Amino acid sequence: MSEPLEEDAMLSKFFGLITRFNRNQDIDKRLKKEIEDYFEFRWSTNKNWFVDTGEDRQLLDQLPQEIQIQIYRNFLFQDFLKEFRSKFIFRNFRSKRSYCYYQWNDMNYEAFMIKMFDALEPWCMPKGKRIQKELEECDRIVFVMGGTYKIGFKVNDQEYFRLKFSKDIEKEKEIGA
Repeated sequence: MSEPLEEDAMLSKFFGLITRFNRNQDIDKRLKKEIEDYFEFRWSTNKNWFVDTGEDRQLLDQLPQEIQIQIYRNFLFQDFLKEFRSKFIFRNFRSKRSYCYYQWNDMNYEAFMIKMFDALEPWCMPKGKRIQKELEECDRIVFVMGGTYKIGFKVNDQEYFRLKFSKDIEKEKEIGA
C-alpha cells in the first residue's frame, strides 16, 4: 500500500474511533477539517518522514557518514539552515586560534546538528493562536519559517504587543520545534 493511502486509512480509522466514543455522532465538521488540514500540512512538510521506523533508521545508518550529512544538510534541511544559519555558529573556545568556530567536519558538531534535525517537527499555527502563554512551562524551541507573529504581554485582560514580525510564507516551508 502506498504511503499517502496508509496515512488516509489511519486518519479514517481515527475519525471512526472518535465517532464511536462520541456515541456514534460525527465530530463537528469544522473541527474535522482543522484536523485534516493539520495532518495534510504535517505529512507534506515533515522532513523526518524517511526515518520514521527503526528499519528506516538502520538503512540510513548504513550509508557513509558524509552522505548522511549531505542528505540532512544539502537536501532535507537546506532551507532551514539558510534561514537560521547564524543560530548554529558556535565558537570553539578549546582551539588556540582566535575566532575558531565549529564546522561540519567536527564529529561533535555533526552529531549535535543531526540530533537537532531529528527533533524538528512541522507546525502550522492557526491565525490568532498563541505559541507560548505567559507562565506556561516552555518545553520546546520554535523556529518560525513564515507568517506573522507578535511578542507581548497581558495585564488586566488587556494585551500589549511590543514587537511584530512578518515573514513571507512559502508553501513548502516548515515551522519546527
